[in-house]
Amino acid sequence: MAHRYSTRDVARLVKLPESRVRSLVRAGVVSGGRAVQRGNRLSFDFGDMVVLRAAQALSEAGLRPAKVLKALVSLRKHLPGERPLSAVRISIDGGVVVVSDGRVHWEPESGQARLSLTLPARERVASVVHAKRRKAEHDAPVSADECFTRALALEDDDPDGAYESYLAALAQDPEHLEAMINIGRLCSEAGDTPRAAAYFRQAIRVNPTHPVAHFNLAVTLHDVGRLSEAETAYRAALARDPHFADAHFNLAALLDETGAHDEAAAHRARYQAIVGEVS
Repeated sequence: MAHRYSTRDVARLVKLPESRVRSLVRAGVVSGGRAVQRGNRLSFDFGDMVVLRAAQALSEAGLRPAKVLKALVSLRKHLPGERPLSAVRISIDGGVVVVSDGRVHWEPESGQARLSLTLPARERVASVVHAKRRKAEHDAPVSADECFTRALALEDDDPDGAYESYLAALAQDPEHLEAMINIGRLCSEAGDTPRAAAYFRQAIRVNPTHPVAHFNLAVTLHDVGRLSEAETAYRAALARDPHFADAHFNLAALLDETGAHDEAAAHRARYQAIVGEVS
């Protein structure tokens, strides 16, 4: 049987007040309180934990509790009844909550979709932009690190420009590890799993000891249900960094999915110990 958490447990783990956890239950954002009751006590599964972590991250990013609740309630209404909130990515962009399922990006409060260019389209746009910028080559970054720095600055407001700049960094230095990892992440967010995985694997070939490259590969594979490969990659990340809290958290979720509940519990305990150390 999958591990269940009490209200106090989840409040401590995700650093949300117990009152906020209960309000999310009452609003139907998390279903643990309706699924299993021990007396009058609420209990939560690992999927609920993922959603509560997203709520905490939105609050930490500056969103007011009422706005977080409104966005998550709206998202719950937009998703099919059988699909959990933990199956999508929830983030904030310019004060607006944005949701992605790997293929489509939309704003749950307005219901509006966001344009997300496919990778081939991004490459075409990049080539056009690059041609226009040739007129100002004296202002262009000349090193891989400068291209990478520019890409970082562009990510929030101009992801296509960031993608182009990461490609430019790799053109200057084909073994620029950080550019590989970040462009792989952009590919993953665009729903291009094969390309994302290829960039992460290339990063691992360049530096097999880099835990983030293994972790990002694991997340990409986990998102599309390739659980065995994802498990291997999570374990590789933890072999390089045993204190990688998110790797313990995600591996516990995966192990619960595959029925390895005892080992999942061990990784949950390790996650809890690590986040307790840094809080």
